[in-house]
Amino acid sequence: MNPDPIAIPKLTFDWAKPKRKFSFDIGGTLLGDGLQGQEFLAECKKYKTASDLPGHYRKFLAQCYRALILRPDRCDNFMWISWAPFDAARWDTLTTKEKVRESVLEHGELVFDKPKEECEDVISDELCDDVAGRLWMIILSDRQEALTLTPEHLGVIRRYDTEKGR
Repeated sequence: MNPDPIAIPKLTFDWAKPKRKFSFDIGGTLLGDGLQGQEFLAECKKYKTASDLPGHYRKFLAQCYRALILRPDRCDNFMWISWAPFDAARWDTLTTKEKVRESVLEHGELVFDKPKEECEDVISDELCDDVAGRLWMIILSDRQEALTLTPEHLGVIRRYDTEKGR
């Protein structure tokens, strides 16, 4: 978790624009069949209402694109975690290649360090599609935070993982 000193270098990336950085809120390694060993980077927004979440989300998509350029080995999954839904009328488009492309172009000066009008020439549709395929949308509520494992159950899981060499 950011700002843990060990996590900061793993969650921090450079924009193409000199001396500009961004970071994700959390990251780590997933466990379980189909996801075992995959890494994730996530942005968390605990807002009560949608307010300015659409703008934050578009910037998150641009950050995912940039992170995938810089460290593809660390970018198996990108998770957007929010406590408020947003853009409900366009929900089915939020994880599409087109949405990624639109968002990257909106923040193109940071992603490519070029004037906006030149970004269209350097954006990769393949990379936009790749980012879209790695996106997760997770919407939580305060009540869900009470759904946690007991320390005893967590110990059983950790013991099992240790025995399996994970």
